[in-house]
Amino acid sequence: MSHFFLQQINVHPTRKNNILDLVFTRSPETVRNLECVPPTQLNLVSDHSLLFFDFGVHAKLSALTNALFIIIVSPTGMQKP
Repeated sequence: MSHFFLQQINVHPTRKNNILDLVFTRSPETVRNLECVPPTQLNLVSDHSLLFFDFGVHAKLSALTNALFIIIVSPTGMQKP
């Protein structure tokens, strides 16, 4: 994955002693609080643990972007003001 500048950051086994669930990123500092939770802790029936994590997304505005659209969700659907 280094060819695509990606790093695999999960080091927790998710099934027995195997790391089967992977988290790839180009910016490891944006992935925080990576946690491996056994299914029994969540009252689930599975032989795989679950991965939970927070991540930050950085958005860049291009020179072509000169308008901001706000979407309002209402019971009747989505509307653009």
